[in-house]
Order: sequence, then C-alpha cells, then structure tokens
Amino acid sequence: MADGAMTNGTATGRVRPTRRLLALGLATALTAIGMTALTTGSPAATLAAADPSPVVTTPGATPPVDLDSLEATPVKQWGVVGSGTTYSDAKPQVWDFTEIGNTIYVGGNFTGVQRNGDDPASTVIGQPYLAAFDRDSGEWISTFRPQLNRNVYALEVAPNGKLLVGGEFTTVNGAARAGIVMLDPTTGEADTTFKANAQGNPTMVREIVRAGSQIYVAGQFNYMHGFSADPFLWNAARLDALTGKVDLTWIPKFAGGLWDITVDSDRGHVDAAGYFTSVNGQPATAHMASVTLASGAFIPGLAAFQPNQADQTDTTSVVYANNRVYVGGAQHIVQVLDANTHKRVGYNTIGATCSNFNPKTCGTLYGGGDIQTMEVTSNGVVLAGCHCFGPQYVPTTKPLHYSSFTRTFTNRRFALAYNTSDSTPSGSFIPGLAGRVYGTYAIDTDSRGCYYVGGDYNRTSTGAWIGGFGRFCRPVAPPTGLTATTAAGAVQLSWTAAESQLPATAYKVYRNGTFIGDATGTTFGVAGLPNGSTQTFTVATKDASGRLSPVATAKVVVSGTDTFAPTVPSPATGSVAGTTVTLNWGASADLPNPGGVGVKEYRIVKDGAALATVPVGTLSTTDVGVASGAHTYEIRAVDLNNNVSAPATVNVGVALPDTLAPTVPLTPAATVNGTTVTLTWGASTDLPDPGGVGLSGYLIHKDWIYLKFVPAGALTATDLGVTSGTHRYEVRSVDKNNNVSAPAAPVKITVP
Repeated sequence: MADGAMTNGTATGRVRPTRRLLALGLATALTAIGMTALTTGSPAATLAAADPSPVVTTPGATPPVDLDSLEATPVKQWGVVGSGTTYSDAKPQVWDFTEIGNTIYVGGNFTGVQRNGDDPASTVIGQPYLAAFDRDSGEWISTFRPQLNRNVYALEVAPNGKLLVGGEFTTVNGAARAGIVMLDPTTGEADTTFKANAQGNPTMVREIVRAGSQIYVAGQFNYMHGFSADPFLWNAARLDALTGKVDLTWIPKFAGGLWDITVDSDRGHVDAAGYFTSVNGQPATAHMASVTLASGAFIPGLAAFQPNQADQTDTTSVVYANNRVYVGGAQHIVQVLDANTHKRVGYNTIGATCSNFNPKTCGTLYGGGDIQTMEVTSNGVVLAGCHCFGPQYVPTTKPLHYSSFTRTFTNRRFALAYNTSDSTPSGSFIPGLAGRVYGTYAIDTDSRGCYYVGGDYNRTSTGAWIGGFGRFCRPVAPPTGLTATTAAGAVQLSWTAAESQLPATAYKVYRNGTFIGDATGTTFGVAGLPNGSTQTFTVATKDASGRLSPVATAKVVVSGTDTFAPTVPSPATGSVAGTTVTLNWGASADLPNPGGVGVKEYRIVKDGAALATVPVGTLSTTDVGVASGAHTYEIRAVDLNNNVSAPATVNVGVALPDTLAPTVPLTPAATVNGTTVTLTWGASTDLPDPGGVGLSGYLIHKDWIYLKFVPAGALTATDLGVTSGTHRYEVRSVDKNNNVSAPAAPVKITVP
C-alpha cells in the first residue's frame, strides 16, 4: 500500500534498520489489560527494586561516509531474492543490515540468495530471511546457514561479538524460538545462553539497539520469557545484552505499536515513534513521545508531537543528533524538533511541488515520499531512507525535495542525507536505483565507508540486476607512477599500488589494448618483443568486488641485446677556479637509437686514474684540491648493458698562487756615447717554472734611485742627458704579482 498506510492496527511498511527500536500496533484491549495488571501490584513491581541500575551509554553511530565521493552505480555483488512470510502488508526484501568483522549481514523478507539475476547460469540458493555476505567482495558466505521460518526485521551486534536477530520468526534451526535470538556469526547456530523468547499477538520484534551491556528491543510483544517472574511488557523492553534477561527497572507503557526508538543520553531520554495512542496513559503522547532512560516514566512538559496531516499516523522513524530530534514518516516529511522542548524547529519534505509543512495541501503528491528509516553517521550526517522515486513521475522538471532550513528545492530520491550541524541537506548524492513499489527500508554504512540502501529494489537506474539492496563505494583508483624499462627484447613494468577503498586484489595488464595477464604485486614482465618496436602498456586496478579502475599508461621502444656503446658525451668543457676544476658535458644517446637499453651513468678519469661516476641525468662534476700543473680529464658514457663510449677529453692547467720572484737578469752591460748611456741584459724567468704568473718587466735604478720600467720582452734601456761623472746602474725583474727579483750585478760608468 502506498505511503505506509496501516490496516487493522498492523504495520504495512514503514520500519527502520539497526541501532534503534521499531514496533507495531498492539490491540488496545490487550494493552489495557496489561496496564491494569502492572499498576495493581504485579510481581514485576516487587522484583524491580532488587535489579541493579541500568548501564547507560549512547548507542554507536554508523561508520562515517563521504556520500559525494561515491559512485552512483551500485557495486555488482550477490543479493537476495524471493518473497517470504510476513505479517506486514509491505514486503520489501531487505529490512536491516549490520557488520561483524568483514561480514555484512542482511535480514528481511527474502527466501534465497543469487549471484546475478541477469545471468541465466546464476541459480537461486535457498537461504530465507537472513544471509551473510563478504564485505569486500560482496560474495555470499555459504557457511552461514541459519534457518528461520519468518521475516527478520532487526540486526545488532552483541557485546560478545555475536549476532542478535529480531523478527516474526517462531523457530530457529528447527527449534522453538520466538522474536529474538543470538546466533554464532560464523555458523548461524543459536546461542542457548541468550534465553529471551518473545510472546505477542502476533509476536514481532522490529528493532534491537545496543547501549553498553544492554539492548533495547521493540515490536509487538507483551512478554520476554526465559527467566522466572517474567513481567508484562508494552511493546518495548531493556534486556541484558548477553543473557536476554529483562531489566525490570525500565518498563514504559506504550498503548500500541512502536516503530522506532532513539536514546538521548545527554538528557536521559528515550524518544519513541510509532502507532501508539499514548504513553503511560498520558494525553497528547500519540505517535511520538519520550520516556526517561532511568525507568521509562513519562516526561512532562514537552511539546506534543503534531503530525503534518491529521489522518497520517505512520510516524515511523526517530533519531537523536546534536540536540535535535529527527522524526520521519508519513506524510512525506522529516520533522526536526528541539531536543529540550520537542518544539519543531524546521522540516524537510519530499514528493511535492510546494514548501508547505503539509505538502498534501499543494495538490497531488508525486513519486512517493514517506520516510521509512533513519540512521546517524559518526561524521555528522542523518541518513534517511524513503518511499520516494520522483521527480521522474512528475509532469514538471521542478525538484521535489524542500528544506525549510535552506528554503530551497533540490533533486533527491531513494535516500536522503542531512547535516547534523544545522539540519540542512548534505551533499547531492543520488543512489543509482530504479523505483519499484515500497522503496527504502534499510540504510547503513560499513567500516570501509561504503553506503547501503536496501528495501524493495531489483534494478539499478541503468537496468542492471541487483538483489534487494545496492552498495555504493568510491571509484576504483588506478595505479600511479607506471614506468616501463626495456632490455634484450623485454619490458619490465612497475608501479605504485593504488589507494583503494575496497582492497586491490589484482592489476590487469594490457599491451596495445589486449589483455596479457594479471599481477598480484606491483611489477610485471613481458618478453619476446620485437626489437625497436613501440609498445603501449596500460594497467588497471581490480578491487575485491571485481570493479576496474581507469588505466595508467606507459609507452616504450623495445630494445634487443644491446652491444652498442653510447655516443660520446659532448661538447665537454672544463673551467678552473683556484684549485677547483669544473667539468661539463652534453648528454649521450644510447645506440642503437631506437633500440638501445639506455644510458646508465658517466665515468670520469683524471690523468689516467678513475675519478668519479655520476648517474644519468647529471651532466657536470667538480674536482676539488687539484695540484698545480696541466691535467687531462676523460668523460665516458656507460649504458645499462655496460657498453662504454669513447672519451670526451678536457685539458686544463692549474696554477698555485705565485709568491716567488723571477730570476735575476743576466749579465748586464753599459755603453757611453756622449751624454747617453745604453744598458743591456739577459732575460729573466718567472718562478715557479712552470706555474708562475708570468714576467711583467724590468726595473732600472740609477745611483740607487728608480729610473724607469722596461716591459717584459725588451732587454735594453737608454738614459739621455747623463751628467758628467761616475754613475751606478742596477737591473731587477718583476712578475705580474709584483714579486721583484734581486738586482743583477751593478754596472758602473763614467761620463766625461
């Protein structure tokens, strides 16, 4: 039935998944009898005082998820099929998910599992109501084979790591067990130490939520058997999470069925939503109300819940987050209440073209819109599953989701998300699903950040088969840093592993577009390739679910057996700065070209002895502390097959600082012609030899007084207008560093 109508007090389809409580309507007469029994002094009232105080912890949120990073197309995997036995008029195949270790458990109204309904070779395997799937690969786990006889609504993880299951069933693995059971998560065998056994008319456990060492259960039941003095219950109870014993200190009185429950430990509240007409006999507590976490007593002073339409009583889901309470259901709305007062602070509607709190007053409602499940993630997002398939059913292009917090319409369907910080719509992700009848009844995230949307789905938006639910994950990332090295007619590929949300199980390798093999590591070799041919290699990541990433690409020219030396590294030059010599050279090319294995390094030899080896890509080196004198450097290129090129030769001279004076000028002599004196001498040599800075010239002194400078190369000097008398001449040499030699033997002359 559309939009979650209810018939004869029985739910027709607006329930929620794990971590909170749900329940169904219970006949008013039966509830009234139970209320009278407890208030007039039942055994429960006597035993309650002896029971310890409850352990109060806030139930854990679902793992974080970044919705806008996910692919809209569901991951291809096994699914559930068939329609089983249920009291609910709505018959979606999936009602709940939970995760233990690397296993995802799915509960619902299915009768079997199947690998792929589009594949004629894929057969249906009988596995009714509860099945397990590998979290990463999505494959059905055939060793988990519990047998239940009716619908499963609720899944939760016990403190001991076992699986708690709630539903309509009356037998488990052939033994009598009603409404709730603890199973071994590996084999599916029932744990007999958990003794709770529900009783109702009919018996239905709609939700189980764990809070520390206790669990809250809700549904349609009035007893939890298994221990002496079982109290009468009103559709909800708090149990020991390991034994199933009822906590007698918390017994709220819901006059009718619950759909959902959430724990607000900040205020000590338990907020409930459902089909009940009152709580603890108090007026104005229908459909959504709160009781205390301590005892289940009514909390006065809170604003009465107001459905957005008087005839809409399906209040189906409630969650608490960041001082606000989110209430979902019919008609097409998520109400947001202040957690302190329960006054409405805003709302989000879906399936209407107007922004009214009561969207039905706008006229026609399109494509569904009832909220059927909600969850809160640990990174601050409220996830909501809905019976909402628009706007493809709408004769207009206007989006159908309205938020009073942003006062805008957006295009959303199948599953919704809201920021807990301000209740505004979160992101823009739309699951790639095809609408069917009942919509979304289960929503969850797993520890890898994938997103599950389950309920009444058997096709994706592109028409591919899915079985009851879609799993949405981030795209597969390609490998990075792909390189190709070639030698002797072969190519070696190497890459860096991709960062993958689901584990990478292999890398698919292609040559020139043709698949050539799988690699489980990050290298792959290919031999027997034509020498000199150009090859294009691509590598794609394959994850555990079988998805492939985009490819990484590398091109390479294949080399054969390379016996050719590289080209000479030229031009080669050398420069000298003091005692440091710097060599530079041009890059060598390996031969044959194409086809060479590639240059590996450069080797430098100095004056016949090995000096240094530098890697390819480096085209210079320095030699420090070089002795004075002439030196010869040779630079050779070496390829990967150790073929060595002819040398590039560089000759340099290194001079130490010149502090030595030149040699004394040789055999000076003088002649006199009138008043003109002419001096001659032999050439000096600059020291050290070699290595001196070079001769600058000669200094002439007359009678111990400087007369003139004669540049190097000249070996004579004249003195004009010499006065009569005896005179003394000296000749000294000087180098370019102004080092001055001793004087040559003085020359004495007499001018008449």
